[in-house]
Amino acid sequence: MKIFTVKKGTILIDKICTKCKILESHTSGGKHCRKCVSINSKKHIDLNREHRKGYYTKWRGENYEGLKVTKKKYYEEVKKSEEYINYWKEYRKTHKNSEKNKNYRYQKEYGITLDNYNQMCIDQNNSCDICKKPSVELGKILCVDHCHTTSKVRGLLCHNCNISLGLVNDNIYILKSAIIYLEKHK
Repeated sequence: MKIFTVKKGTILIDKICTKCKILESHTSGGKHCRKCVSINSKKHIDLNREHRKGYYTKWRGENYEGLKVTKKKYYEEVKKSEEYINYWKEYRKTHKNSEKNKNYRYQKEYGITLDNYNQMCIDQNNSCDICKKPSVELGKILCVDHCHTTSKVRGLLCHNCNISLGLVNDNIYILKSAIIYLEKHK
């Protein structure tokens, strides 16, 4: 049973599905309704998943050298091009340090908002909590220092002080030994 109807400029064919026997409009001349096609597609994918996975794994193994050459060629032609490099330089300038991205990064990495960060800067007089150098003198924004075991934010530090703490794994005894060493060799 075929009934032709026009809906918004498209010709629809009303047909009875050969599987579920439901009358449904189609834009194509298929034998089954959308629901039956979807069910059959899912069954087919599930039955052939391992076969497809094995096929692609085998194909990649057989064509490894060719893929390697293609990737290398792409890297040399596209990623090293001046246009590509300049695009990403401009993108980083405009997007990396935007308020929205900073806020997202601070929330994701440290659990604080950009407002919290700005308040911490004000509380510390916009200077490193260890060496007391102002961020204007350093020419960089202050790093968020946090405990790696508890993830608790401790304060804002300059890059050098933050790296120094990281190199000694936040170990107080190593830092005390360093102080004793420096005092001994004045």
